[in-house]
Amino acid sequence: MNITLPLRNYGVGGENTYTTSKTRMRRDGICLILVDAWDWHINSTYLEAVMENQNAMLRPLLATCRSGGIPIIHTPSLGTPSAIAKPLPGETIIDPALLDYFTVRDALDAHLQSLRVPAHTLLFAGYSSNFCLLRAMIFMRTVMADSGGSKYRTILIRDCTVALETPESAPGRWCNYVAINMMEQQWGSSITLAELQKALGEHTS
Repeated sequence: MNITLPLRNYGVGGENTYTTSKTRMRRDGICLILVDAWDWHINSTYLEAVMENQNAMLRPLLATCRSGGIPIIHTPSLGTPSAIAKPLPGETIIDPALLDYFTVRDALDAHLQSLRVPAHTLLFAGYSSNFCLLRAMIFMRTVMADSGGSKYRTILIRDCTVALETPESAPGRWCNYVAINMMEQQWGSSITLAELQKALGEHTS
């Protein structure tokens, strides 16, 4: 089965603008990497934004992936996943905080290649966009790369994350916009949850 996703990037050139490319790919071989979906944090304002996003966006994302047969890899970094993000039996947990970068690389790569259809595309969601989620996407495009470049297409689900904001950025959630922009320029592409749901609902052979 194939699906088409409208991958968004931000280009730097004569005109700084978004570009969207309708990209066709096999539905098999797509995985979700879920980063630090906790229900606690020392910053109460940030935690409120996280839980709001988990309820509104992450909950339906997980339901979409599970019903659509997209494997989910949980990377909780020593934290305890929230009730919303609790791994189900059979879902993979890799805690990068317990391992060095290269052990994580080998374990994750081995798992992705051992799936029924080896992974080619990784969806990213979780928290926060300007810390651990950003690092996870950079990791996949650098440490996980081989001599031929990145082994995996990386796609951020841009409405399934929030940033750790500063007092100045909080009213407009500008840190989140900047982090998403960085990922779209350098470390992958992005889509929305609705775009993923539409693609999975309209897949063709």
